[in-house]
Amino acid sequence: MNAKNILPQAQRPLLFAHRGLSSLAPENTMAAFKKAKELGIPGVELDVHLTRSGELVVIHDESIKRTGRLYDGTTVREAPDTDVENMTWEELKQYDFGVWFGKEFAGERIPLLSEVLELLCPDMYVDIEIKIDTLKYKAVTEKTYAVLQENLRKHPENPDRFLVSSFNPLAVRYFSKLCKTIPVSLIYDSDPKTSFYIRGGKGKLLCKSDVLKPCWKDYKSGTGKENWVWTVDTEQIGRDMLEKGVTGLTSNRPQDLLKLVSEYRKKSTT
Repeated sequence: MNAKNILPQAQRPLLFAHRGLSSLAPENTMAAFKKAKELGIPGVELDVHLTRSGELVVIHDESIKRTGRLYDGTTVREAPDTDVENMTWEELKQYDFGVWFGKEFAGERIPLLSEVLELLCPDMYVDIEIKIDTLKYKAVTEKTYAVLQENLRKHPENPDRFLVSSFNPLAVRYFSKLCKTIPVSLIYDSDPKTSFYIRGGKGKLLCKSDVLKPCWKDYKSGTGKENWVWTVDTEQIGRDMLEKGVTGLTSNRPQDLLKLVSEYRKKSTT
């Protein structure tokens, strides 16, 4: 039995909006998280990076180039290919992270993790992915721990609403060392671009993961742990995964899976 409480108040199967409701709003923005909340998606998955000035911000890529823009109300210009870790919070606030998705989302800036948690908590459960693929994982992991502890101090009414995950098993292991209550998860796939020593879940040898988060294509039953798979964007794949014993789905289109999840929840209570 796991020593940590793994979202004990949340009915299985779990459903996470990947980077917020990223099919209807720009990923990892307040607009995407608000949309997930409005449509009744019970959980959210998001990504965090540490800025040069020490803030924990919500963005997937290391660089701001793909989702960042300079926008003056008329002209849209690409952001430079600069890593978040090399920018201060004040510098990041100059960029628009919504207009790339659509003009109606102009004005969305990169959010702080603390801001997102204030929006979502205490009712929604949240999977925070630490994005760090180097050995310099301690600072971002420590900041993640600090932000979560501050949110739990302010909102103690639902203490078991977080999970921290990463592709980096060293970050998973370090967070678990820092925090004895919040569960951790190792993310993995079999992508040839993934470092060979962690590809296919080999990173499990370097950390004690409370939950496993394989790509749905790499899911294998019989692990003895809960498995939450990503990124499930069709009902057919979702149904297949749930039939095989998966307990959590992360999706860019969670709005399309609400009925399916409700169906399986009813099955579990009959």
